[in-house]
Amino acid sequence: MELYWARLKSEGPYPVRRGGWYPVDEFAKEHVLLDVYWTPVTVPRSAVEIVPTRPLRWTVVPRPPKALRMPESWGPQYAVCPNCGSRSSLEAAPKGMGCQQCEGMFPIAWDEK
Repeated sequence: MELYWARLKSEGPYPVRRGGWYPVDEFAKEHVLLDVYWTPVTVPRSAVEIVPTRPLRWTVVPRPPKALRMPESWGPQYAVCPNCGSRSSLEAAPKGMGCQQCEGMFPIAWDEK
């Protein structure tokens, strides 16, 4: 079976972090079943972007309006590691950066909307 990956397109009432890529366990007409840290989560198909290969670029995510556990010093956006899903602050506009959690080095997807 071919493995697909999905991430949220926008904020929603789902237990899925924006910017993180999750394996798709099952496809249905109206929804997909994602593997969110070994827990199955059903999300409407229209709410996710689905790709056949996990991208290896940091995702730039706008700061949520009610970001309670995110330092104010991070500013209006942050980055999500493509490998481990760890969040990181974005200072300036580097072409790439390393992840303190998994120690991977990846480019940043500044061109994504």
